[in-house]
Amino acid sequence: MRARKRNGNLLTTSEVARMLHIHINTARRWSNRGVLRSCRVGPRRDRRFRREDIQDMLADLRNSPDIATSQKTDHSRMTIGAGSR
Repeated sequence: MRARKRNGNLLTTSEVARMLHIHINTARRWSNRGVLRSCRVGPRRDRRFRREDIQDMLADLRNSPDIATSQKTDHSRMTIGAGSR
């Protein structure tokens, strides 16, 4: 049995999902769409992500204006009807 050599700079899909607080399927979909850069390794062609790419993405997200605060909702106009459809 061959010993697996682990590169500390490459992350698995589940590691990336945990770092970004997203579902693993979202990480896969973003990889397919090119939102996240990935490479394929091994005979199973597993996805791997460069740690630097993910850290850069996180830094960009931290430095970008918060979308939630730029699109404020006027809650005074919202009504919630209990039991109505």
